[in-house]
Amino acid sequence: MKRFQRLFVAFSILGSMGLIWFYLYASPVPDSGNVYKPNLERNAPGELAPSSQATNQANVMPNREDKLLSEEDQAAFSAAMQEQLSELAQDYRQQTQYPPGSQPILDAGQLEQLKPNRAYPVDIVFPREDHEIPHLLTLQVDRHVYFNGEAIPIVVAVTGQDPAASHSANLVVTAVSGERLFNTTMQEDRPDGSQYSTLIDTQALDTANWPNELQLHAYVQTGAQRLNGVIPIKLHSPSALMVGVEDVRIEREYLVIPAKFDHLEEGYYFLSANLYDQESGLPLVHLESEGTLNQHQRTINLKAHIAALKISAKEGPYLLADIGIVRMAKDHENIDFPGLAEPAEIAVEGFPFDHYNDIPYKDPLAEERAEFLSQLGQ
Repeated sequence: MKRFQRLFVAFSILGSMGLIWFYLYASPVPDSGNVYKPNLERNAPGELAPSSQATNQANVMPNREDKLLSEEDQAAFSAAMQEQLSELAQDYRQQTQYPPGSQPILDAGQLEQLKPNRAYPVDIVFPREDHEIPHLLTLQVDRHVYFNGEAIPIVVAVTGQDPAASHSANLVVTAVSGERLFNTTMQEDRPDGSQYSTLIDTQALDTANWPNELQLHAYVQTGAQRLNGVIPIKLHSPSALMVGVEDVRIEREYLVIPAKFDHLEEGYYFLSANLYDQESGLPLVHLESEGTLNQHQRTINLKAHIAALKISAKEGPYLLADIGIVRMAKDHENIDFPGLAEPAEIAVEGFPFDHYNDIPYKDPLAEERAEFLSQLGQ
């Protein structure tokens, strides 16, 4: 899926450059001072007012020099674009040393970006008429996608509240349409009313008719002011269940990890995971693959390239975690459907590096693309 991301960025930059050039040099868009206005003075039919002929000629053909960048600004813009393209070519060369489905994990920031099913907090500011410091309402869940039978935890934090004021909070679950599905009073975690939490236990609730897309609405009363916010989540039944790996082996320059599935819906799946060193917990390689799963085909192979494995000098054993599974929507469907891995972390056998064919990865078109980007940056 990520094979052409860098190239896409490059052409996006080129497209932006073209649009900017067209705006600066080609499009005759008049500014507000040159908007055409009809002359309403009384004249003979077909005759313009004495001063209007030259005026309207200027209106029809605006002065483009007014909107051209100065030579200094043009030089700065060109230098910035050249620097971006040069950096892009360098990054692209670095990335294409490894297969798209076997990329080394080089730092913690990259690891966070590679984890599936991430959730982001929602922050909402509420001004206060009687105080300079506003209220800040924060809603947080630990994932974006949940599965039927799981508990959904939500934490709501409030800053700027008066500890002496009365306070309370409740939670309402709705469909995107606004239909109310469930409501509950939230537990007060701190006596000053600065944090509340609750669990939505989907195993104890009848969620059979709940839609896949839900909204969690938090309502907090602090003194005389009522705060509210909403955070979206998704609730699904798993489209497939990954139950482990089988027959882990070396094939030439690759460590092949066949992921085994059960209880699946037939379809085309995307699979991603992060490979960790089992002893140290160090993240090593991000793996991606895809393929059809059905009653006759129940495995998808993840493949770690020797070049990516050797960066950390860890020969295993390994741990497969941060597993993401998605069944692509079929023709009559509007959304993709996530799958589930149980267990969430799976042990993977390792082998000595000298058992692999130590063959560098080469994308036949990579150098051509990188050279193209480099030339653009010159």
